[in-house]
Amino acid sequence: MPRKSNINADVVAAAMDALLERGENPTTSAVRAEIGEGSFSTVSSLMKEVAAAREGQSVRIAEMPESVLTTSKKAGADIYRAAHKEAMAEVESIRTAVNKRR
Repeated sequence: MPRKSNINADVVAAAMDALLERGENPTTSAVRAEIGEGSFSTVSSLMKEVAAAREGQSVRIAEMPESVLTTSKKAGADIYRAAHKEAMAEVESIRTAVNKRR
């Protein structure tokens, strides 16, 4: 008689999270190894169930303070100006080289 498995979606979710926290990919084989039991088909089915349940959840992102937005915009503008200045210098260098060849 087959042995009754004690795994469920919560056990599989915990195993998936443990793998992710260690920077590992939560494949069916890895989750089975983490749990230490369960058939491939059972674990795979439960992983799909966990993924479907998590898909509906959203992470709330905190409102960004105005000071951070302002600083970010200024930094972006500064980076753009510096990149533009470098690009224009390169264009001028190429122009000069072309004019010397004529």
